[in-house]
Amino acid sequence: MRAATAPDSSDLHGQVRPHDAWGNRSWLPERCVSRLDGPTAPFLILHGDADLLVGPRQSRRLFDALHGAGSQATLVSVHGAGHGFFNTDALERTPPLPTTVHTTRAGERMPDRSGALTSGLVERFFDRHLRRRFSD
Repeated sequence: MRAATAPDSSDLHGQVRPHDAWGNRSWLPERCVSRLDGPTAPFLILHGDADLLVGPRQSRRLFDALHGAGSQATLVSVHGAGHGFFNTDALERTPPLPTTVHTTRAGERMPDRSGALTSGLVERFFDRHLRRRFSD
């Protein structure tokens, strides 16, 4: 059995750690990204740019693959946030954590924009993609 390691964090440490404790290859690049063969449901990806457990490049690879497949995707890079920031008080901070929002719709890249991490950012995504489909 192989020793447990973090998912591929080569963008942080300059070394590739492609296997987990069960001998499986890194979960994101090979298991998710390579299986995209057409548009998917809309994705909201939130990732702290100071994440030392799962490198921010992993989310960027997923976002780029979704863009290439013609999907709607939003990648929110949260500046200064580490792994698991969403399970903390990150949404209630004053001032809010700064973000860069990357968006793609139907295969077209939209201009990147700066913003702040607030509950409204997440709520607007769900309102835009779910409310009209599941409201009474």
